[in-house]
Amino acid sequence: MKPMIKQLFLLLCCSLTTLCGSAQKSKISKNKTQPTTELATSKKSAPQKTSTQKNINAHAEQTSSTNTENIKQKMPSADTEKASVGDEVDLLFKNYRFEAAIQQLNNKVKLARKKKQSTVLLEERIQKARIGQNMLQATEKVIFIDSIVVPKDDFLKAYRLSPSCGTLTTYGQVFPNDKEASSFLKNAPAYTNEFQDRLIYSYPDKEGNNKLFTCNKLGKKWSTPMQLTELSDSDDFLGYPYLLSDGTTLYYAADNSGSLGGFDIYVTRYDTDTKKYLKPENIGMPFNSPANDYLYAIDETNKLGWFVSDRNQPADKVCIYVFIPTETREVYTIDGTNEDSIRSLAKINSIKITQFNHQNVDEALNRLKNIQGEHQQKAKTSDFYFIITNGKVYTDFDDFKSEQAKQLAKQWQNTDQQRKDLLSQLQQNRQDYAKGKKTLKNDILKQEKDLSQLDANILSMENNIRKEEQDKLGIR
Repeated sequence: MKPMIKQLFLLLCCSLTTLCGSAQKSKISKNKTQPTTELATSKKSAPQKTSTQKNINAHAEQTSSTNTENIKQKMPSADTEKASVGDEVDLLFKNYRFEAAIQQLNNKVKLARKKKQSTVLLEERIQKARIGQNMLQATEKVIFIDSIVVPKDDFLKAYRLSPSCGTLTTYGQVFPNDKEASSFLKNAPAYTNEFQDRLIYSYPDKEGNNKLFTCNKLGKKWSTPMQLTELSDSDDFLGYPYLLSDGTTLYYAADNSGSLGGFDIYVTRYDTDTKKYLKPENIGMPFNSPANDYLYAIDETNKLGWFVSDRNQPADKVCIYVFIPTETREVYTIDGTNEDSIRSLAKINSIKITQFNHQNVDEALNRLKNIQGEHQQKAKTSDFYFIITNGKVYTDFDDFKSEQAKQLAKQWQNTDQQRKDLLSQLQQNRQDYAKGKKTLKNDILKQEKDLSQLDANILSMENNIRKEEQDKLGIR
């Protein structure tokens, strides 16, 4: 009897250990802070999501019931998904091997079901893989003429658009008096048309998910913002709008169930009969990828297109691609011999392999060179380029009507130069650190902290300058 009692005692101890371990795991899971997915679930972060802020005018009423506690977080986070899905699947996505990814994921689903584990993450990833496979089969023929790697926070400055295309500005420049807007929201791109009387921008709704809003200028004031509710479901995250000169074709980026990556680029058109936008369409590859892709803009005057992607870039960089837009969509045909080539074209491994018409490339490069030259010449003849409000840009201190705003602008320019000098030193130290000078670590950390403080100071100065000058001009 004693051996049997001993065996039962051991079994009982094992059961208690298992139960305690499960309870402890459950406790850790409940207490662990889940990171908010910034723009994507399975890749590098792109421009981060913002918490809901009250606008100084109509948004205060529309979002009054929203606060940072009820903002929906997208689950799972990237780390959680990798633990369940596996790094090998991520690699297959990165290499556009979507069929192989589907096979692996299906095997994982079968195994998870045998273990009675949740398959939600796996099934969501299978859906993404199917989206990727369908996109790959319809990769558009696009000629790329240039690519520019820039800091993620400054990508908007690299766009070179004709005045007839309208203006890519920021929420903070349009609404400088919104004191409660986050720094990300203030820097979020907004679009105004050529006549500066129509505005489209991204702003959090009552649930804390960024949506697209539009308003019109009536005299010197903007009308009550209206949400473009027809463009998304409740959990979708929208931003980076751009409207063509026809006034009906709208491009924007969205992070939703239909996107391959985090942000994908979509297009829709306004229906004048229903007074609503039509069902949006994902524009597919090569513009969209498993990474974040956004701010698709067409300069119809110069026949050049632009968009941003963080594919194959470090966390603080993005690549701006310049391409030749086409009137009709022509796709590559995949057969049994060229699928690897199509993958390279879809990934934009090299812009040179897309340049099948050299005459078109040369002409487009000349157009790009001309417009870049115009912007450079404008910068040389100006003290600075400061947007006071839509349609009013100052390039000289004498442009200011408010003496207080003029003095603030001089301080702002000095601080901006300090930032440029510090950034140059920081970049050099980073390069030296990468080459083995590890003693620079503390210097780099301090410079990064100082740079963040300068960024905050510059943003505050810009808002104060605009407020002082707009008050002087009687603009509200």
